[in-house]
Amino acid sequence: MTRGFAAFVAAQATSSFNDNAFKTFAVLSAVAADPVGAPRFIALAGAAFVVPFLLFSTAAGDVADRYPKARLVALFKAIEIGLLLAAGPALAAGNLPAQLVLIFLMGAHSAFFGPVKFSILPELVE
Repeated sequence: MTRGFAAFVAAQATSSFNDNAFKTFAVLSAVAADPVGAPRFIALAGAAFVVPFLLFSTAAGDVADRYPKARLVALFKAIEIGLLLAAGPALAAGNLPAQLVLIFLMGAHSAFFGPVKFSILPELVE
């Protein structure tokens, strides 16, 4: 395994983990705050994560084709770190609207990262 490919696999794995961990913590936060209203929040959270894929898929593919992929991976990882730094206070405060916004933004991040992670593979693997 080349160094670049190993870094790519780590970036992809941490991105998937972070998306799922944040969504799980947000759901647990909603259940703790309002057990009766939690199903509504869970449905909204699912929609907030999926809608960016519907809205931004075309633009994400265009970005992946136009710009250097290695630079995009680094940029998207930096954005992911910023989103997670914002997620900490939102979770700690139990701010459900902020958590929904962050779930949407993490979905947008994933929508843009997806085409890049698949299009960079031919550059990393013989």
